[in-house]
Amino acid sequence: SPAASSPAAPAPMAASATASAAAAEPDQIDIAGVKLGMPPDEVRAVLKSKKLLRYDESTETLSYLDSTKGLMQPLAGGRFVNVIAAWTPPPTAAGNPYAVDGESFEVMFTPTPGKERVMGIVRSVGYSPANAVRETALESALIRKYGGFGGSGDLPQSPTWRLQGAGNMQTGDPCNRRRTLGGLGDLRVTNMARENLALKSTPEELKFQIDRCGVALVTEDHFTANGGALREDRLVTRYTVTAYSPSIALDGARTAAQLIHAAAGSAKRSEASHARGQTPPSL
Repeated sequence: SPAASSPAAPAPMAASATASAAAAEPDQIDIAGVKLGMPPDEVRAVLKSKKLLRYDESTETLSYLDSTKGLMQPLAGGRFVNVIAAWTPPPTAAGNPYAVDGESFEVMFTPTPGKERVMGIVRSVGYSPANAVRETALESALIRKYGGFGGSGDLPQSPTWRLQGAGNMQTGDPCNRRRTLGGLGDLRVTNMARENLALKSTPEELKFQIDRCGVALVTEDHFTANGGALREDRLVTRYTVTAYSPSIALDGARTAAQLIHAAAGSAKRSEASHARGQTPPSL
């Protein structure tokens, strides 16, 4: 089925490596099998195993400013995988768009041609009312996987987890960065031209995020079909879990900057060499 999750065990909370004090690498964070830091081939294998109905990839090309021509030029060999997406859209005739079966993944990569790594993941799952999961089951599964919030099983409305460089997991969003990818997502992936996060932010901004927020952020948002019911009776018909690593994005931004700088310098040297080799005009 499009959303192959049981009410007792929502799919994104399947058994996996969880954040702990033993390690502080972003790649210990995964969303339904897609991990931060994964290369494209591994992501392709995971997504295709889910047998979603739609699959697409978007590529971009690094470019540099050719100062001699005043034009942006593409780097030779500068094409990289920007986004891989897979989704099963809900029925087009559905009534309530937040109470339909469907599933989507959007996976974003670093701008490092041939060495791309996952730096962002957005996964949304939708349920028809008959397949809805209990809010308490979803929240308990989130706490089992990511920890925090006192282990009470009672999460705030839109929780955020922040993996720190020391290996501990903190909760909440005091640095206001959940907006990077957080929010209730769609079941159709339409933004394949999404601007690359590593190229969109300056290295200084990414470093700030690492220092003030963490090496990876996880967010969750959901919609309840019967929000006025008692907590134990509330049914979730859409949820979105995201993961984002500013540290992986920073590594990608630095590598891309080195490639762009090298290409621009090579163009200048080539132009200078060409100018020296020209025969002077006869006057």
